[in-house]
Amino acid sequence: MENNKPIPTNTKKVSCSGDSYSKHPHIYLKIAADKKDVVCPYCSRTFTYTETKVK
Repeated sequence: MENNKPIPTNTKKVSCSGDSYSKHPHIYLKIAADKKDVVCPYCSRTFTYTETKVK
């Protein structure tokens, strides 16, 4: 499964558990200080850091 639409976040620590039908474990990811995004190694979902408030 590949998720192409980045998920905006205003925090450098995120969690991912994939879709409800997958056997993807619940994991925590950290966006590095010198990076703007992180990709989940299980489902390829991308989390993109933004300093603005996310709705």
